[in-house]
Amino acid sequence: MRTKNLEYFLAVAEDLSFTRAAQRLYISQQALSGHIQRLEEEYGVTLFERKPSLRLTEEGRQMVFYGRQILQSERNMVQAFADISTSCRGTLLVGMSRLRGSVVFPHLYESYHEMHPNISVELVSGNVSDLENLLMHNKLDVYLGLNPAPNPLEVQLPVGKEYISCIFRRSLLEQYYPDCWEEKLAQFQKELHLADLLDLPLITLRPGTRLRTNIDYVLSGQRKPNIVMECDQSTVAYQLAAKGYGAALVSPISQLTQLNALKTYGELYALPLADPPLVSTLYLVYRSDFAPSRHVMDFIQTSQNYLEDYFDSLFGSGRS
Repeated sequence: MRTKNLEYFLAVAEDLSFTRAAQRLYISQQALSGHIQRLEEEYGVTLFERKPSLRLTEEGRQMVFYGRQILQSERNMVQAFADISTSCRGTLLVGMSRLRGSVVFPHLYESYHEMHPNISVELVSGNVSDLENLLMHNKLDVYLGLNPAPNPLEVQLPVGKEYISCIFRRSLLEQYYPDCWEEKLAQFQKELHLADLLDLPLITLRPGTRLRTNIDYVLSGQRKPNIVMECDQSTVAYQLAAKGYGAALVSPISQLTQLNALKTYGELYALPLADPPLVSTLYLVYRSDFAPSRHVMDFIQTSQNYLEDYFDSLFGSGRS
């Protein structure tokens, strides 16, 4: 069997459309149909029923099940060769969100590349549901994501807690609590909840984002918060908070980078919010039903070490 025929068949099986699959594969529909026909002729089966709409036959469903295992086994073999020989190249497929990739992946790659210079790494962006689907279809080796759903076919390795953070200048507390700002700061540093911030002007992302949805959920039933600014980019929220216009409610992903760039604005505080819906666990996720190759496990170990140190730095003293 040519694995290319099998790869093309699985693409059509996923899309249930020759047109969409051909576009995704950058080949003509005629060429794609030829690959499927050769696969059907090789095994003497019909893989699709064309009418009234395209759908898999029972043989087609069996081909999907075994085909994915065949391609994964072939890929595992290539990776094993890459582990054995420094002259043989392999590929590592890693998934994470676009923002998290821009912040943490360069550091992970720097350490990993020193260990495995012969392995090319492909970074795939997406949300957790997208990455979960790619992993189950053997199109990722490992992904980094928040709160994945339990899955018996996966190893889910927790690497740290992510808290939505509140960023503010000391001058903001002095302005709104002139007689007791020191007590308020001590209270916030001990444990901070969204309800504690209702007297302050708030800066956050627009409705519709995951972060804002969680914030609105926690604030439901509370008196209306004083949101003075909504924006599309957390960078803007950080900058406005640094200038004293309000307290920014932001994702912690790029917090260290942002705060280092804003040190000139004076004394800034970055405190985690303790409301349970605003706390997420970040996991490294990989398949449990396939034995990962050495270079996959090395990436997982490298990522675990870096991320645990990152979270220790992120939620340390709380002051920049």
